[in-house]
Amino acid sequence: MPLLNYTTKIPWERSYTEVKSLLIAHGARGFYEEVGPEGYINSFIFKLRTPDGDVPIKIPIDVESTIKILKKQYDSGEIDRRFTDPKRARNIAWRIIKDWLQAHIWLVETEMMKMEQILLPYMMVDKDHTLYEAMKDRHFLLGEGREK
Repeated sequence: MPLLNYTTKIPWERSYTEVKSLLIAHGARGFYEEVGPEGYINSFIFKLRTPDGDVPIKIPIDVESTIKILKKQYDSGEIDRRFTDPKRARNIAWRIIKDWLQAHIWLVETEMMKMEQILLPYMMVDKDHTLYEAMKDRHFLLGEGREK
């Protein structure tokens, strides 16, 4: 099955604006973009207001992985070559992030979840690492990362 949004013509900048609007409407403040060597945003950080105070969140955008999947789908005959262009892949990656976030926000709006629940893996535990990254480094074990 082809990658979600692989035919999108929506520029990544519009998707990012929509992502920021969704987040701002649900308590996000103080956005900061991290720009990679290619000159594009590869992650963004913001503060999420919670009942317990502001929590820093970092959302990655992995365009290279998107390109890899699109090329694999082209090689298998699922999509046309024009969909493997890096510019298009950036648009696709951002649109997927927007749709992912929108789906999770519907869970918040129906009161099935809270914003801090859906963004938990992306909460920053120090200046360089998200909770997911810290847990991965500890082999997803709690405490010091050693089995007892």
